[in-house]
Amino acid sequence: MDIMGIVNLQCSHVFIKASVDLQFGESLDNKFVTSCNHLVSYDIACTYWVHVVEHFEINFPNLVPAVKKICWLIPAVHMLNHKDNCIYIHAAVYTPLAGHFHGEMAEHYWAKCNQLGPQTQQMNNGHRQDTLIDHHNDWNWKKTAIMSSTLYNDILNAKKLFIQKQAFFNGLSEISCCVKNGKEIECVYCHNQQNAIPISQFHLKK
Repeated sequence: MDIMGIVNLQCSHVFIKASVDLQFGESLDNKFVTSCNHLVSYDIACTYWVHVVEHFEINFPNLVPAVKKICWLIPAVHMLNHKDNCIYIHAAVYTPLAGHFHGEMAEHYWAKCNQLGPQTQQMNNGHRQDTLIDHHNDWNWKKTAIMSSTLYNDILNAKKLFIQKQAFFNGLSEISCCVKNGKEIECVYCHNQQNAIPISQFHLKK
């Protein structure tokens, strides 16, 4: 069977956890093996997740209970090409416990991995898989090796950012202490509190 590419499963720290071949016609049968019990970010999650449970029931029935717990999200940048309802259903910002997850971590590694395309296209299946696995492991090992320095730099940047944010907050606090007469300043969230409904609920009712 012709191989059109690969599908990688990566954690939020961009470590490659699994990699499978993408068969001709972009068949996703192999991808089902990589996706189980996860917060999944995929650029066509809005259509992919509709029948995913049915596919698991046919190919991997023992994983169906775990698959039903998967939360399907669309990466933040890819979201701009989707309908409004996709935003409210599959955006991380509307998903409880998703934090600041933007879902675009996979793109970090593809910039490097895509350079292998011209070489791996000329290889047989076994050599191609070994080459990709070696590069995946190299990426993971280098991230592990520099983890301490990465965390150290994150701490330094966090301290600098804290000082900037604190100064900005203090400036806003000083402005708000001035006496205001009338309605020079009015919170946009206080308008028509009784009649307003969240925009996400409005679109979902559509």
